[in-house]
Amino acid sequence: MSFRCERAEENIRRQVSLVIRNLKNMSLASKQISVVCVKVSRDCSFAKIYISSIKGIVYARQALVFLNRAAGFIRHEISKNLKLKKVPKLDFLAEDYIKYNEHMEELFLKIRS
Repeated sequence: MSFRCERAEENIRRQVSLVIRNLKNMSLASKQISVVCVKVSRDCSFAKIYISSIKGIVYARQALVFLNRAAGFIRHEISKNLKLKKVPKLDFLAEDYIKYNEHMEELFLKIRS
């Protein structure tokens, strides 16, 4: 992947995190959502944004409903703060990174012993 796309991924991740934090939706705030990673297509026209919740995958999936409805607003806010030729279309996906991290820790502990 090109340096330009990698830089765009990191900038979009930061901006989406800021926008989500500033949204006035109380149900979203109670789910403690964090943006885990962003994957941008080669031409930077699409971005998959992976979110996770400290409370688990169920809460992250509930937040997806709101985030996918607000994707246009979030995209607009990103366009105001970033200097990109083309602001990618946003697609939010829920991931259970907490469970994944626990699984990886178990594997590392098995390797050590």
